[in-house]
Amino acid sequence: MPPAATDLAAQFLWAQELLDCACEALGDPAISPYGCPDRACVYNGGVIVAFEDCCLGQLWVSWGRTYPTLTFPTELGDPDLVRACLANGTHLATDFEVGIIRCAPTMDEQGNPPSCEAISDSALQMHYEARVILRAITCCLQEWNADNTRPRYGIWRDQVPAGDAGTCVGSVLRVTIAEPLCTCFPGITLTP
Repeated sequence: MPPAATDLAAQFLWAQELLDCACEALGDPAISPYGCPDRACVYNGGVIVAFEDCCLGQLWVSWGRTYPTLTFPTELGDPDLVRACLANGTHLATDFEVGIIRCAPTMDEQGNPPSCEAISDSALQMHYEARVILRAITCCLQEWNADNTRPRYGIWRDQVPAGDAGTCVGSVLRVTIAEPLCTCFPGITLTP
């Protein structure tokens, strides 16, 4: 049985919210003619997304890393994380990737390359969906940053093309979210 939705599951919940945010925008016909891919998942961190199913389309969010920060989003250089945890104003920052891939035009059965029109249409879709995801995540982060009842805030870092050796194309947006650190378990005391 999965654990209850508590602060211990916060990173997963943030990833799910990022996924929902991107999928909602992609799935809104007033925003995107392409729709949210049927395969939309939160992946474990460090997992390489399989591009074999890209013709069905894939949207994903995966956890990249977590690190302490005093001046968000700059990583705290102190290797003593216990001391960093106890430092006043320390936050826990988590990097996520929000990615999408779709089928790219390929050679036909006779070995003919795809037409320039098909390649350009695919490029247009990739750029369009990348911008939809960027705007959607920007809006969601603005809402999160303004919500004083939830002590977290975030920024997006960069967005890069994604794909394999020519059959799949898409993009990956890197997002960093921070929350106050550190909440200890009852009965456990940390000393510097």
